[in-house]
Amino acid sequence: MKTPIHTFILRALLAACITLVACTRVAAADASPQEPSSALLRLQDQLDQQSKRIDRLYRALGPQLEEMEQQAAAFEKQQREDKALVMERVWESGGEEFTDRAECSPADQSFAVLAKDGGVRICDMKGKILRMLRYGADSIRAVTYSPDGSRLLAGTAAGKVLVWELKSGAEREVAQRPYKIDRVAWLGKTGRALVCSAIGEQVKGPEPEELSDVQGDLFEIENGKTLWQFTGWQHLDYQNLAAAPNSEWVAVLKILKGRGVYLLDARTGKTTASLLKDASGGLSVAVSPDSQQVAIGNPGIYLWDAKRREILRHLEGHQNWVVALAFSADGRLLISGSGDSTARVWDVKNGTEVGRIRFPGGSTYVHSVGFSCDGKRVLAAAEGGPLIIARTPPMAGTP
Repeated sequence: MKTPIHTFILRALLAACITLVACTRVAAADASPQEPSSALLRLQDQLDQQSKRIDRLYRALGPQLEEMEQQAAAFEKQQREDKALVMERVWESGGEEFTDRAECSPADQSFAVLAKDGGVRICDMKGKILRMLRYGADSIRAVTYSPDGSRLLAGTAAGKVLVWELKSGAEREVAQRPYKIDRVAWLGKTGRALVCSAIGEQVKGPEPEELSDVQGDLFEIENGKTLWQFTGWQHLDYQNLAAAPNSEWVAVLKILKGRGVYLLDARTGKTTASLLKDASGGLSVAVSPDSQQVAIGNPGIYLWDAKRREILRHLEGHQNWVVALAFSADGRLLISGSGDSTARVWDVKNGTEVGRIRFPGGSTYVHSVGFSCDGKRVLAAAEGGPLIIARTPPMAGTP
């Protein structure tokens, strides 16, 4: 497929050929009647040669010209939109130290990010490192804040589930699983949490496949007791798990075997609803702060009414799969990360895009997104870096 750059080059080539033909015609028209007929014949021969070249060029490019024009128009439209929706950047990492797994604190102006050395960094919203957390030689693979922001729940490559007390920096192991931990989530303020791992991938095994059987469970944080389990078939890098803030249910993904988004009763683990259970499925899921809406990412974003099990609106604009989602604390905004090299901020009420961050590359995946606790900043982290902090768009009602 030709890129817009190819289109512009070919346009210039065509224009040059046409200009040359025009100049030749002018030269022929300006030739004096007294000039020898041989000069006129040479001009006519040049005109004929250029006409043949243009004919060959059109025959070669004709079938692609319409597609190339469409691509050029789409590229120009993208540039206009990027300029109109750009958000002011507050800070940008160099990509040397951080991974693309990060989450904003719900309590203060900070965020937690997994580091490439296997530890966790707690940073302020200007990127300054406030604290460095490690758990021996074990590598942290997943982390999330407690609802009040005082603790971190973490999962490791050795299958351990940890809780860190952020004020003291003390940690304790609360559970052990036979597989590397992929995702963790708090179930509100119940003292329970969710964890999921790749089934069949032993702790000392190779790196995970892009797709894998996933096993998850709900357990008691105090004693590590497993209450119920679930299984799925999911992308390991994508946001495949979310818990309703009201602690009544959780949302999990299955994208190949019975693909869709499933709502599970938090008390029993039984399926109470399946959303978007069709050919498109979903690759990310998030729940609104009031537990009334479920956001599901595929090439677009579907906002579902959690009680009536119906689609409220469809947010369109991304050009690739949406793999990360997060609501603002007041529920008015939603941020999405996609494989089209963008993170986008949406007005939940009317479904319009109000802000955009574009990352380098044509198909870079943005694996983490979020809002600061006051809603004034957004976070977005892409594969291979960088991690970007930007101001939430003023048009969204935040100063």
